[in-house]
Amino acid sequence: MLATVAQKLAERVLTSLPTTASQAQRVQFAYGLVFSRSPSEAEQKAASEFFTKFPKNNSANATTVWTSFCRALLASAEFRYLN
Repeated sequence: MLATVAQKLAERVLTSLPTTASQAQRVQFAYGLVFSRSPSEAEQKAASEFFTKFPKNNSANATTVWTSFCRALLASAEFRYLN
């Protein structure tokens, strides 16, 4: 189930913003949807490092990479627990 939710979230992140949106803007959008906040500087850097590990050659790959990123957000302790 987490994989399906992560894929739907990834699709939303990829399709809700214009195609000209930067990776950083998409990361901010994903954080806003999942955590209702912007990523910290350290989180933005970690996300950037995550994305540099994957080839950027086709859109199918983009969906796969964003699904992995979204799965990590949804599996985080911050998402699972309320303060």
